[in-house]
Amino acid sequence: MPLTNVAKYNLKQIIYSIISFVIASVIIITISSPEDFPLLRSVLAAVFISLAVSFYEFYITKKIRNYIKPPLLLFISVLYYIGIFFFLLVSFIYIHLIFKQNLPLKEAFAKNVVELIPQGIQNMMFFLFMYLTIRFLVDQLKARTLKGIAKKFFWGKPGIPIMDTKIFMFMDLVSSTTYAEKLGYFKYSKFIRDIYKEIDEFVLATDGIIYQYVGDEVVIVWSLEDGLKNNNCLKFIHLFRERINELANYFMTQYDIIPEFKAAFHYGEVAISEIGGVLRRDIAFHGDTVNTTARICSKCRDLNEKILISGELAEQLSTDDKIEFESIGKFILKGKKFETELFRIKENLLSQTTFTMAI
Repeated sequence: MPLTNVAKYNLKQIIYSIISFVIASVIIITISSPEDFPLLRSVLAAVFISLAVSFYEFYITKKIRNYIKPPLLLFISVLYYIGIFFFLLVSFIYIHLIFKQNLPLKEAFAKNVVELIPQGIQNMMFFLFMYLTIRFLVDQLKARTLKGIAKKFFWGKPGIPIMDTKIFMFMDLVSSTTYAEKLGYFKYSKFIRDIYKEIDEFVLATDGIIYQYVGDEVVIVWSLEDGLKNNNCLKFIHLFRERINELANYFMTQYDIIPEFKAAFHYGEVAISEIGGVLRRDIAFHGDTVNTTARICSKCRDLNEKILISGELAEQLSTDDKIEFESIGKFILKGKKFETELFRIKENLLSQTTFTMAI
């Protein structure tokens, strides 16, 4: 059975984890005595710990985080990491006693393992601290640079925004206020969570980035190349709507609602910068492109359209006998001085269009 895009993404994160722990091993060997931390043993330890940590983060944590409070989850996580580390350490010591010193099993297990730990418990805790610190730094680097702009942040000037051309999609839930009043805000929040937990597979399938969630709205970004390739940006909304339709019975049973969406697409140059201070830092996109996409999304409601595309982007997207754009006129969007031509996809063609998802 082929891997889903989310599974491929998780596998990639596990590989990152292994690499970060191996880097930690090399650093520790460099600053320590190679006799205490032989290269092969350290690399094997790094791989074992990274796999154990990845299993915990990608499987166990997802199972338990909805049932226990954050402080308890943090406490359990710390105990898990320490337990895994010392299990590995003790295993290596017994392997050394049995296979290197050729001690009988009974005699080997009678030894005081703590006394045999190289350089003592304190240095071993430092070893674990180095592992987890480097892993944390790798995670922070991924979180702060987003897909597709890491190189520009590395080579750009500190504190100076970088410029790039991006395709934006603002997708909003239709009749969200009505749904919130009908369900109540607690159940409405669960409703939104159930919708957007399905989104990752299709963002990954179309090479996009989830920029942010704002209430019941989601903003997704593509590089110009990735978004235009196979009409990926349009492919996303089609695949996601198909998935929601597949879950129609579930949503009707749980909420008596089948969610529908309106979406706006536009592209242009934006400034990308890291904003914030001590309390929170984030990557932000600034520029007229972002504002225009938001205004087009608002226009979906005014014109009773599910999907609207700016004229600039429509000129860049591919058209054939299966997909065709239709101009619905030029409009002065809120806060704008000049007219923007808007296009829709002919609904009869959209329903017939077959987008395949690469697995």
